[in-house]
Amino acid sequence: WDMYLCVWLMDYIVATKLRPLVLGGPVVDPEVMCDASFASMPQKRSVKAHVAMTCPGSGAVYATVGSIKNTITSVWEGELMAASDGSDTQLYLSKVLKELGYSSRKSYKVKSDSQSVLDWIDSDQNNKHSRHVDIRLYGARHRAKDGSVHWEYVSTHENVADLLTKSLGAAQFEYLAGKIMGHDLVAGLDIAGLVDS
Repeated sequence: WDMYLCVWLMDYIVATKLRPLVLGGPVVDPEVMCDASFASMPQKRSVKAHVAMTCPGSGAVYATVGSIKNTITSVWEGELMAASDGSDTQLYLSKVLKELGYSSRKSYKVKSDSQSVLDWIDSDQNNKHSRHVDIRLYGARHRAKDGSVHWEYVSTHENVADLLTKSLGAAQFEYLAGKIMGHDLVAGLDIAGLVDS
């Protein structure tokens, strides 16, 4: 399994070796995008991932992908795990920015392409499908209530974390590769290796 993941990572590195990573932007407005796939890997393992950027349009300053070790029975559970991990990263990123002296905001954005996960986070109710949710995942709800994380919906087409969780068609891969590398910030400047998005 670990060798399979290494080969997957190496394929990605080889495919993007001539493409520059562009960081920055006009403002510091960090956002995290999360995604998960359900039983898409060998042995029916599910994958979760999230990507952190310093502002919309910037390249990724942090990205993580990994298999979900415990048994899940729906893509909703995987999406919730990815969102919970993404909110942990966003809180850490906000503390780093505060320590570096950037103006502190009340809340930071975490984006998911699962509207049902966002609805569950915003509600106070549980139902028969969510009673079994691990206690640690309730942290996402608490962060929404105390205002430290602002949850937003992002379409699957625009969710750069989708690139890390499943196989994509060539056009969608190129589009999201340009986004995760931050090429929108320097589009039109005739820089070698940019992905047209």
